[in-house]
Amino acid sequence: MTRKVHENIIKNPTATCYVLRATRPGFTLIEVLIASAIFAAIMVMATGVIMQTSTYHGRLRSSRQVSEDARRLADMITRDIRAAKGGVTIPIYGKNFSSGMVLLLCDTAAKVCSLADDSNPNDKSANTLVLFSPDSYQIYVSVGDTAGNAKIAYLSKTGDPAVELKDFKIREVIFGTSGLLNDSNKQITDSAFSTFVSFNGYAPDSEAVIKQQPYAAFRIISQTSNYDSTELNRRARATVKSAVVPRNFK
Repeated sequence: MTRKVHENIIKNPTATCYVLRATRPGFTLIEVLIASAIFAAIMVMATGVIMQTSTYHGRLRSSRQVSEDARRLADMITRDIRAAKGGVTIPIYGKNFSSGMVLLLCDTAAKVCSLADDSNPNDKSANTLVLFSPDSYQIYVSVGDTAGNAKIAYLSKTGDPAVELKDFKIREVIFGTSGLLNDSNKQITDSAFSTFVSFNGYAPDSEAVIKQQPYAAFRIISQTSNYDSTELNRRARATVKSAVVPRNFK
């Protein structure tokens, strides 16, 4: 035989001839079905692994982003608290402050502020922190809450705080036509996140008997905007807490 194939010679008992039949490699129907089932199972498992990996990496990326946002704000607030010198007396809402810090509770809807109760260090109702030195001041205002899309507005200005913030002028600085909350450039949080900060601490007025060094504590909650309606693999939340004292307090 000249062809290089395997051939079986099958003898026909009823004839005096021989029939040549070439056998070619092939699969039976059962073998094809089994192979298809195995392949389908492998594909299902591989798809599940790929989806889980994608979800994990999505959550990791979102978690890293909100953590970086919260840490950036924490570093910023910490720096300003430590730099607050006081050294000048500012009359605000009937009390005089000279320690370099004032805690306020501002209703951003009604556009009114009041002094937060600093007699209870565990009270986290203050959403506004005013820091000042003889020639400059900083104001942080948290707008919204953790249930919605919150943001933080920030003002840092060179000037005499005893003149620009005294009495009820601070209301104009925060809520005025050109005030802090009406200037989109003063928002320091990323629009992709909902970031909320609350303050508490000890910021006594000038007439109070100072029993301890003034300090400010804060809690920052940064999360993905529209958190409840965001896909699970894109949803993340980070919380940072800290308490800081001014370095230059005497």
